[in-house]
Amino acid sequence: MPKGDNPNSRANLAKGIATRFRKGDTKGKKEAAEASNKAQAEAKTFAEELRLLLQESLKDGNGNEAKTQKVISIAMIKKAAKGDVRAYEVIRDTIGQKPTEKVEQVVITPEVDFDKLAELRKALRDE
Repeated sequence: MPKGDNPNSRANLAKGIATRFRKGDTKGKKEAAEASNKAQAEAKTFAEELRLLLQESLKDGNGNEAKTQKVISIAMIKKAAKGDVRAYEVIRDTIGQKPTEKVEQVVITPEVDFDKLAELRKALRDE
């Protein structure tokens, strides 16, 4: 039997085509799109929720009302002042003073003997 003429193989191929490329079958695609849209909306909602909560008022350590963002910022500054390097780095990076990282790139190019290259090209043309 020649390769590819197995009746079971052809039946499986036909079955796969029938199930994957059926006209009008958009239910699965629609469900996937809806799930994707819902996940994106939830992620967006989480970010929006954080932004809203940062604008809410809290009582700071002294019992005074202050915005959540301000209370967090003060706590980070206090941690940095006590020697927490990570807190310092976050503050520094947030205010835009992160040092640039320099990467050195070395490119090594092979030396080409153009005379030998010309000889090879000529030999290839002559064949």
